[in-house]
Amino acid sequence: MKQIISCFFTVWIIFLVLPVSGGTAQHDAADAKSGTSELSESVRIAEISLPGMFCRACAGNAEIAFRGMDGVIDATVDIETKKGMVIYESVVISKEQLIQNPVIQAYDGKILSDREYNP
Repeated sequence: MKQIISCFFTVWIIFLVLPVSGGTAQHDAADAKSGTSELSESVRIAEISLPGMFCRACAGNAEIAFRGMDGVIDATVDIETKKGMVIYESVVISKEQLIQNPVIQAYDGKILSDREYNP
């Protein structure tokens, strides 16, 4: 029952928080592909633990939350491993800010690793 309440609570947070975040993931991705070497050096990838996820909807909600953040280029979340991989521009958003989102906090998000992104 606690898991169902947690999922329900997170869905409501998404509807309340994400519309005001004004994410620009597609714009950021285009900038990263056509940007300067300075931008390339600022692109990083963070692995984030999300142990509070219990279902596929949770993983989807976390992905939506990450992708809605300014500076996030791409994000994938795996319910099986309870981890997310987030590619982001460190000049726009810090790794700490990635886990400050209320949705990510609801899943007890913690940074496992962070490194320069080399596609």
